[in-house]
Amino acid sequence: MLRVEEKGSKSREIPVWHDLEGQIRTYLDSAGMAGKNTTRPLFCSTLGKTKRLTDPPLTTNEVS
Repeated sequence: MLRVEEKGSKSREIPVWHDLEGQIRTYLDSAGMAGKNTTRPLFCSTLGKTKRLTDPPLTTNEVS
């Protein structure tokens, strides 16, 4: 289950694929965010095809 915090201090749990945790950990390692306490969004956009992450987060539609 993935717990998501939404607007208005609401949260909900969403059932997810069984290995999502491993994939998110791999992503965090690749993004240089593993083990860091950061307020940066989990899913950021990239700068063109450079694969460098930028500060603006992906939109809900882009994540979907």
